[in-house]
Parts: sequence; C-alpha cells; structure tokens
Amino acid sequence: MSGSRLLLFGGGSYEYITASGTGDLTTSSSATPFTANAAAYGNFTDLVTDLDVQSASMPTEAVLGDHLVDQLQPGTTLPNSNGYRVADGLTAAEPSTPTPYGVIAEGIESNQLMTDTPETYNGGAIGGPSVLSRLDRDLLDQPGISTVIVDVGLEDLLAGTTSDDLDANAYTALVEQLQGWGINVVLTSLTPCEGFTSADAASPAFSYAYAAGASANTWIHLVGVYNAATRTAQLYVNGAPAGTATGVTPWAATGDLVLGRGLYNGSQDDWTNGSVSGVQAYDYALTANQVAALYQSIP
Repeated sequence: MSGSRLLLFGGGSYEYITASGTGDLTTSSSATPFTANAAAYGNFTDLVTDLDVQSASMPTEAVLGDHLVDQLQPGTTLPNSNGYRVADGLTAAEPSTPTPYGVIAEGIESNQLMTDTPETYNGGAIGGPSVLSRLDRDLLDQPGISTVIVDVGLEDLLAGTTSDDLDANAYTALVEQLQGWGINVVLTSLTPCEGFTSADAASPAFSYAYAAGASANTWIHLVGVYNAATRTAQLYVNGAPAGTATGVTPWAATGDLVLGRGLYNGSQDDWTNGSVSGVQAYDYALTANQVAALYQSIP
C-alpha cells in the first residue's frame, strides 16, 4: 500500500507518492515518508481532476495543451514543469493585469487533436481522447469559459499528420466550434521540440532512398526531398519519383552542407565519381509537381 500527499498552489500542483508497502499514512503528521522516502514526486496530480472553484463572475481562460511533449516516454527527461506551462505563465501574470481572470489547464500528456489514445507507454494506451472528441467535457462544460488558448498540434505532426490535414480537419473545426459558442480563441505557434533529433554517434544506422540505372557520360537531374512532418525521404530522377525511405529521423548536424561525398565515423568517404552542376537548396519540402517543373525547365 502506498499513499500520496498533494499540495495545491495558484499555479499548479505538486504531489508526493510514498513507496509501496509503507502502509496507511493518511493520519501521518510527518513529512518524511513523503519527502525522504517518496517513490515519485513532481508537478502532477492523479488524485484531483475537474475541480471547480467558485468566483464572483470572473472569466475563465482555458489552456488546451500542456506545453510538454512525451515527457514520460523512455529516453526523455521531464524538467520541473512549474513555470514551463502556458497555464503557469498566465496564472503568474494575472495579479498584474487590469482585469482578473481564472486559468484552467486542459492539457493531457501525449494528446493529439485528431486521434484518440495515439501512443503506448509501459504496454498501455496513453494520450487520452482527442481534443475534438473531448471538447464538450473539457471546455464547453467549464463554467465562465471566455477564452481558449490552443497550444496543441505538435504531437499530431510528429506522428505523421500533414500540416494541411491538421489545418483543414482539426484547427478549422475546433475554432469554428468554439467561436460558435461565443468563446474567444487564441492560437499559439508550435514550439521547437527537443528530443526528436539524434546526436552524432559512432557507427550510426542510416536511411537512404536509392535508384539504380545511371548511364555513364549522361547528365542526370537528381532531387532529394526530406519531409520532416512525415519523416520521409524521397529521390527523384529526371523529374520522376525513383526511391523512398520512411521513418527517417534527422540528427543534429553542426557542419556545412556538403555535396559529392559522405562522412562516416569521422572519415570522408563515398566520393562522387563524376561532375556536379546547378546545385539548388530549398528550406521546404518540394512537391512532385515542383520537382517535375524544375526538370522541365532545364534547357
């Protein structure tokens, strides 16, 4: 048997969970079982949910999204989240604003806009119901709700949803529904995401898109495209798709862009046996039509 002690603050909560087998500590007046011998502790709570606080007609702002991405997945480290969440920042700023308001955090770890329970952790499904399916329960049912800050969507993109699909079938539906109920909607920009690029390492695995059949003494138009949203690499030969690699994870490169050779275990290798000309680089993923147009524009 284990116990828990929950501390509630204006900007969040902090919970201590005692080690299994320590018995019933509900009447304990000592903090030692919770602080010195805690099995887990941090800015979370699994005891109190949907707590209503009565106020004198004070408007409520809801933050949809926890500002943290897969913080409990293997290989990730959760910082002290107090102050990192948008809800914490809004709560801290409230005393200095001309009009008072309340803040509620409606984020769920690993939650997505469009997909229910999208991931697994320790063999179980996590992520909870999608934003679109929990809208009534977590937002429209809240008393005095006047504004919703939408800080969610990054999980969908990392899982492979395209930005066009997310905009057309998630954000648009969400905003129209909230505005239809007279709720002001604030959309945040998606934040940089740490932990989804790997560092340089010795003898790494690699992915590649490959096509055979190059002819000697003949110019060949090659285009390589990497789509970060879908983690897909594509090779086009003379304007046509020729090879695809999926599940490609980028790594944090710090050197220059180099064409015509590779770098493996610190050594330069795989030198191009031929000539390279007319190099162009783009800061976005080209579509198949754009690649075909580039090839057709060659004199």
